[in-house]
Formats: sequence, structure tokens, C-alpha cells
Amino acid sequence: MACLVPIGTRGGFHVQLGRESKARKQFAAKYGRETLGLNVFGGNRRVSEGEINAMILQSLALQGPTWPYDLQTRLKAARKNETLPDGRTFRRHISALRDLGYIKSLTEEKHHAGVKRTYNLTEKGKVVVMFLPDVQRELLKFMNLHGTPDSPATPCSDLLRLMMEHNMPTVASYFVRQINEAILTFDFEEINDDNELWNLRLAAFAGVASRFLMRMRSGEDRMQMLRSVSRDDARRFNELLRTNKRFRDGMRDIIRKWRMAIYYQDQLAGNAMSVLDELEKPDEFSKA
Repeated sequence: MACLVPIGTRGGFHVQLGRESKARKQFAAKYGRETLGLNVFGGNRRVSEGEINAMILQSLALQGPTWPYDLQTRLKAARKNETLPDGRTFRRHISALRDLGYIKSLTEEKHHAGVKRTYNLTEKGKVVVMFLPDVQRELLKFMNLHGTPDSPATPCSDLLRLMMEHNMPTVASYFVRQINEAILTFDFEEINDDNELWNLRLAAFAGVASRFLMRMRSGEDRMQMLRSVSRDDARRFNELLRTNKRFRDGMRDIIRKWRMAIYYQDQLAGNAMSVLDELEKPDEFSKA
């Protein structure tokens, strides 16, 4: 048995030497290091378990809702040279993802072999798939599959769509990665309220947009610090802000809402501190 020696920690995930560590490095190379900070892919899971979850969620993200047998067929066609889990293991993972709130049953049909359920991503599922590199590369496809005018696939999807349609893939990718990094600081996988998840992502987008625009105003030298954003894409972004009213108004509105939310939170924090100060002096509090 290989000796396992802890050598560090990332997002609650202990990195170790040995067979499992090698598998985790391979997983990170394939799906991105950030995914190991998510319970559904990393955490205390074995790499093989996290990879099955990633395959299922990625297929739903980029190929749309379907039922388990068709989902397994998709993966076999896409991964001909890879060993895939048997049907029983596959169904166990689908049940677990449903129970944990990453996928949901859209329809149920009764037939001779039992109940045929069609599955799709939940709001939480849409959050975690944005950490997968293939979904980031196919952002427009994901938004088209899972978004409607009444229910977009992601907050500010219209702004991300404009970035992609105006040939700014590195800017859109930067926004997605920075939003992911921001929400990782929250234990969002424990949140089961869709509105709370949505507002968290909305606030993260506004924060990223504010910092990005500040760097744009600081000049090209400051923008060069964002090595993942090409110089041409940064210029296109600046041009779009100047010439596209819809894009400019969208950015302004989301940042204004973010500022109002921060102001409201500051007011609540101030009130809470005032009450705490009074509670420290029980005699004065009772007089009031």
C-alpha cells in the first residue's frame, strides 16, 4: 500500500501523495483545479466518484435533459476509449445527484419496465457546471439550452451573450472564472433556496464587473495584469461599452443594484452594532 503523506490543503481538500493523489491531479488537469473545491466533484469523494458526477452534469449541461439510459448512451459514444461505470453504479450516482439537489426530474412516464424519468439541472446544478472547462468553452450553447426569456441559465446572461457575440471570449471566460472564485468563498452547495443562489451569483457578477471596469479606466498597462484577457478583447469590450447602449445600461444597472445591496447591508450592520453596544450596558438599555 502506498504511503500517503499530506502536503497541503485547498478549499478543504487535503492533497496527498499516492495513487489517489495522482488521480486527483489527472482530474484537475481535465476538469480544472477549482472543481476539487466543490463537494460534488472533490471534497472527501474518491476521484472516480467525482468524475462520474462530472460526466453526468456536463452531459446535461451541453446536450440537454434526458433519461438515464440515453444519458449513459451519450457518454459511451463520447468516451469510446474510456472505462465507464456499469448501469447500477450510474443509476446510483443519478439518484445521489437528485437527492443532493444538483438535478431534478422533469417528467415521469410509466411503462412495462417501470418509471422513465427525464432529468435536467437544478439551479445548484447550473452553478457547479460553470466550473467545468468544457461548459465554459461552450458558454453560448449552455445558455441556449438552459435559458428562456423568463428564466435565464445564469444571471446577466444577456451581457455574457453580448461578450461572446462580439468576439470577446477571453473577457467572458474571465468573468465566469472570477464569479466562480467569488462564490467558492461561500458554502453555496449547502444552499437549497434558488433565489438565494441566484442573488449570490448576481452579486458576484456585479463585483467582478466593477473591478474589471475600474481596471479598464486605469488604462492599458493595468489591463495587462489580467493575463487571461487578450488585449484585443479588452479593446472590444471598451468599444462595446461606448457604442452599445444595451450593454452599457446592463452593466450600469447590475452595479447600481449591487451598490444598493451593499448600502442596505451596511445600514443593517450599523443598526446591529448600535444594539450590541446598548446590550453591553443593560442599565441604559432598560431606561430606553
